[in-house]
Amino acid sequence: MEKVASNLTYTLNGKAVRKSEGILLALSRCRDADAGKDPELTVFASEALPFSSVTKVMGIAGKARYFRFRVFVFDKQKRAMYEVTYSKSLPFSMTVSSAVPR
Repeated sequence: MEKVASNLTYTLNGKAVRKSEGILLALSRCRDADAGKDPELTVFASEALPFSSVTKVMGIAGKARYFRFRVFVFDKQKRAMYEVTYSKSLPFSMTVSSAVPR
C-alpha cells in the first residue's frame, strides 16, 4: 500500500492493482489461485498512510478469505520497519468499576 499524490495504490505480487479491478477482487482472484492452501498475506504500508487505511485493507483481506496476515509499516526518516500486531479484543465499558481506585 502506498500513497501517491492523493491516491492510495496497491501492488499485489509485484503488479499494480488496477483501479477498475479494486483490491478486493484482486485479492480474491489471487486467493482462488491457491484455493487448496491457507496462504498468508503480508501487507507493507507507507508511514504516510492513515492507520484507518491499513485496518480497512485488513478487513478487505478477511472478505477475500485471508485469515493469516502480517502488517509492516515503513518509517523513511528512521529507516526502519515496524510490524503491527494485534491481541485479543478487550471488553470496554463506560461505567467506572468499584475495583478501580480513584
